Amino acid sequence: MLINKPKKKRKHPVDPRHIEFVRQLGKGKDRKAALEAAGIHSKNPREKGRQIIKDLEERMPATMAKFGLTPDSLVRDLLNPLCYATETKFFPYRVEEIVTPAKVIPAEVITHDAEGKKLKEPFLQPAVVIPAVTRTVQKIETRDVISWKPRRDGLDIALQLGGYYPTRSEQEANQLKVGVKVVLVGVPRPGQPMARAIEVASSNGDK
Repeated sequence: MLINKPKKKRKHPVDPRHIEFVRQLGKGKDRKAALEAAGIHSKNPREKGRQIIKDLEERMPATMAKFGLTPDSLVRDLLNPLCYATETKFFPYRVEEIVTPAKVIPAEVITHDAEGKKLKEPFLQPAVVIPAVTRTVQKIETRDVISWKPRRDGLDIALQLGGYYPTRSEQEANQLKVGVKVVLVGVPRPGQPMARAIEVASSNGDK
């Protein structure tokens, strides 16, 4: 017995006007103006814009997977490196570098003149010190350190994807929780009921 499997509904190619609609939204236009700029006419611009955005959102996972941007690859290749990010710090400094070292010409007894004639009285020529020639050179030392900003951003994204943050409905529910406290006021008197005051306080301590 053959079972006919339901055929998957193929999505039509993305309408270029829809892409232009999103581009116009990015420029700050409202939905009606963005639709008109994209050449789309509708009696209900709000609903039409919502449908276009919903259609593009439904297409996005398949489009990303087509280019290899699966959830596993995004976490492995992009999110995980963020959580271990480092950065290079540069520390410039200057040093004196010797171009020509210092030289000492030792003392010498001179017995002949420049022409080679012997002097009547030899004399001692003192030692000569030729100072070193130096130059100032700027160098840069590098150090790899923890980059806290990308790590903090990666942690925030990971917590959001993991569902560790309270949802908006949970936040609103927590804000709406109130407590009731009964406080006795005054001194009890025979034959008279005790006066009472009621305080209503929210869960965050506001009265």
